[in-house]
Amino acid sequence: MFKERELEVLQLLAQGLTNKEIAGRLALATETVRWYTKEIYGKLGVSGRGEAVYRARALGLLANDDGAAATAPEQTAAAQSPIRYTRSGDVHIAYRVIGSGPIDIVLINGFVSHVEVALEEPEVVDFLSRLGEFARVILFDKRGVGLSDRIGGAPTLEDTIQDTLAVMGAAGCERAVLLGVSEGGAASLLMAVTHPDRLHALVIYGTTPKLARAEATPRWAIPVDAFARVLDLMERSWGGPFALEDFAPSRAHDPAFRAWWSRLLRLGASPGSARAVWEALRDVDVRHLLPSIHVPTLILHRSDDRMIRVGAARYMAEQIPGARYVELPGSDHFFWVKGHELVREIEAFLGDLDPAAPVEQVLLTAVCAQFQPPLTAVAQAVLQTEVERHHGKLHMHDAAACTATFDGPSRAIRCVCRVRDVLSEQGTALRAGIHTGEFEVSADQLAGPMLDVTQAIAEAAALGDVLASQTTIDLVAGAAIESSPHGQIRPPQLPRPLALYAVNGVRVP
Repeated sequence: MFKERELEVLQLLAQGLTNKEIAGRLALATETVRWYTKEIYGKLGVSGRGEAVYRARALGLLANDDGAAATAPEQTAAAQSPIRYTRSGDVHIAYRVIGSGPIDIVLINGFVSHVEVALEEPEVVDFLSRLGEFARVILFDKRGVGLSDRIGGAPTLEDTIQDTLAVMGAAGCERAVLLGVSEGGAASLLMAVTHPDRLHALVIYGTTPKLARAEATPRWAIPVDAFARVLDLMERSWGGPFALEDFAPSRAHDPAFRAWWSRLLRLGASPGSARAVWEALRDVDVRHLLPSIHVPTLILHRSDDRMIRVGAARYMAEQIPGARYVELPGSDHFFWVKGHELVREIEAFLGDLDPAAPVEQVLLTAVCAQFQPPLTAVAQAVLQTEVERHHGKLHMHDAAACTATFDGPSRAIRCVCRVRDVLSEQGTALRAGIHTGEFEVSADQLAGPMLDVTQAIAEAAALGDVLASQTTIDLVAGAAIESSPHGQIRPPQLPRPLALYAVNGVRVP
């Protein structure tokens, strides 16, 4: 039997109010509300708000509730936050801010999101409301999906980082805890090494540094032929609850949940754009970044996750220095299903953070280029302009050679290709090497073993060639950059041979 006060609390839970808001509405202490909530969960046999609302509605416990109170987003406290837009380059990005805690958490979602439809599901509201009790949660739709501008193809990892920084700026967020989930994990890992100064910490859930494999290893990655079959099935079945038996086995037979997931997919992306996102992710490999991550990191994964094997999380935990790894029971891939477990671990992790801990090492993409004949004064001005236009920095340059760094590998490649084309029209040829790694930067000087590797790549290039390391090529999937294998070099600074790729050009959308 439910007490009258418990039913009052349950009714307000269904409206999406936080414990603090319920306490204010009923003139109770917040701890008292927590106690009532625990009692309600026990009587319903559930472990979270979303499950409680669903179960209570099925039992007819929500008085005067026809189903609208818990499902209409305008009636939930979390969904009352306005949807706003900001510009990221030429693209408009939709975002919203939930909660008002003392620390910012920026969420990079999986392959499809919709910041409006998502909050029609009570468990999503529950997850965000719980985070919002101790943090300000910033979520957004990446370019190409949800309410953000559609684009041709899929966003690159650098695009997603650019969108994240744009949203942080619009929300007045200088530093944040980055929460990367599923497909959003690769971009989160890259951002942790290219913009560590913008992060308090990194939290990743249900993600992998390499999704598909053509060889026998790593065994936790999906074989490419199986991956291709999944893509074909997704495209054929788009419009329905795609792969819900794998994404959320515990909710897969809930008719309301199936209808909501189908609607989110239809409104979040077309089948072609969803396929493009997965195809781009198929070619991403960020394993080499993991030892360079020096921000505090929490890795969360469910032991029987059907979408991303737990071996991927265990591998990352071994490779990221000092990472905290928590393996949770269950097989649900969606982070908001039984999301209270994740919130508990995130809150405990953030409570142990040292906010003043400095991060000094940054991952960069460097370019070493040589010119023949030497550059004229006009050509040197062109070089300077193009490097600045692609958000790079010249560390050394004269008429015969230059070294420049960029915070993103596709920017570096696009800049070099543009300079190569412009100089060719002026009768000057270049050869260049591109590599991504941890460089030693002091004032305007660039040094260290990775600079020697980049120079060795440039020396391996013939006049007119742009060669990039596989380390760099693995990060530019989906960036419309055409490349082909060019062999290997064995620089003494590296423990194994380095595969090189010839950059043949950049396709213009």
